Amino acid sequence: MKKTILTFIGVVALASSANAQGTWYTNRALWESLVTNVSTATYEDEASGSNPFVQNGVTATAVGDWWPFDEGKLTTSSVSPITFTFAGNSFGGYFAMTNAAGTYIANHMDLSIDGSLTNVERLATKTGNADTAYTWLGYISDSSSPISVKVSPTSDNFLYVDSFSFGQRTNPTNPGSNVAPEPGTLALALTGGGALLGLCIRRRRMHN
Repeated sequence: MKKTILTFIGVVALASSANAQGTWYTNRALWESLVTNVSTATYEDEASGSNPFVQNGVTATAVGDWWPFDEGKLTTSSVSPITFTFAGNSFGGYFAMTNAAGTYIANHMDLSIDGSLTNVERLATKTGNADTAYTWLGYISDSSSPISVKVSPTSDNFLYVDSFSFGQRTNPTNPGSNVAPEPGTLALALTGGGALLGLCIRRRRMHN
């Protein structure tokens, strides 16, 4: 019985690690407590630049030939996602979205890690002004390798970035997540555990 329980625990641990990719954060203070060597692109005092645009170790690439900077915000000359590359496995930034008239709108944008179709986080945007419309979102990878993130606004809307930071997680084995397992992971764990429990009961009955 003891051996079976230990095997079940092993199945749960294996299922969790096999699906591990990283952790998303909405708490900036918590993210900062888990990341070191942080560098930040603030996009202050910049004239329109070339594409890609590089500042403080952050390379921003999108469709279009120039980057307008409005009140210290990075944006593009056309409706386009922006891909950020940097020498770190963690990032955090303030994001917002406007319509063609330049009004901050409540909608959503998607952030994808390393071009993944599954490791994607949907960020709700909000109305407001240049000081209040921005929402912070961060990420820490389970891997120590550098990552990239593609930020995609909804169609016909423009992405705005107030600042973008990157760094390296301080703990290489635990990025500080208390996130619940993915549904697939939980299902795998429960299926394996149920099978092992049934086997244990059957053996015990045969023994008696």
